[in-house]
Amino acid sequence: DMPFATIELLRNRMICGRLGARYLGGLQGPLNMPRQISAATAQVLSEIQTVQDSQLQLDQLILTPHRVGATTTYGKQLVFQSSPDIEAVIRDDLLNVIAIKHDSLLLAGQGAGDEPLGIINTPGVNAVNFGGAATFAKMVAFETALGKMNADQGSLAYATSPGAKGIWKATAVALTGATTVSSRSIWENAAYGDGGNDGSVNSYRAASTNQIPLDKVIYGNWNELIYGNWGGWDMVLDVYTKAKNAEIVLTVNTWIDGGLRHA
Repeated sequence: DMPFATIELLRNRMICGRLGARYLGGLQGPLNMPRQISAATAQVLSEIQTVQDSQLQLDQLILTPHRVGATTTYGKQLVFQSSPDIEAVIRDDLLNVIAIKHDSLLLAGQGAGDEPLGIINTPGVNAVNFGGAATFAKMVAFETALGKMNADQGSLAYATSPGAKGIWKATAVALTGATTVSSRSIWENAAYGDGGNDGSVNSYRAASTNQIPLDKVIYGNWNELIYGNWGGWDMVLDVYTKAKNAEIVLTVNTWIDGGLRHA
């Protein structure tokens, strides 16, 4: 006999943790992280010249909990008539949809309507405008922009949509002024050994997911992304509220926020 197994749903890929986001769990109350935004000034002086006063400046990265939850109701008869694993399938589904939502909010949360503020919508994040077809020169422009801000360090990686990935895999690397077309594509295969199916762009890790809207591209140091969690994963199995209907209610709640150390 073959054991019963539920065929899993094909879900959006989660990428933030894999690319290097910093997870902070067990938080209590708002998290205020002091951040230096300017420095004192070093001065070149004559032997007896008075050095001028200068000061560094600080602001704060503030993270506050935003509730993300999911609930489902199922009949006790379903439990009796199905494999003993059906309740585990239901539980895992709730956990999966919430985790995928966390990842989506870290990437593209609106920062309004109770949503955390995601990378794409964070003020101060710079933009590279393609203005046409993807080119290798635009990939280099991402790297150059980070270098000019002293931010080209840490867990550097690209993230985009499967649609953009497909175009990059069919687009050759063409260096400015080159007289021949390279046999290499912008998106190249790579083997990271973690099941992520990620590739390589301009020698940096590259991931694709349907979590990123409108074929946008994100490139940066993913260690800058802070993923905060308050209270872990709160799971409540309610066998009483709908007992008259012979139904069970399973609810999972989480409280999370995200923010960038440097936009």
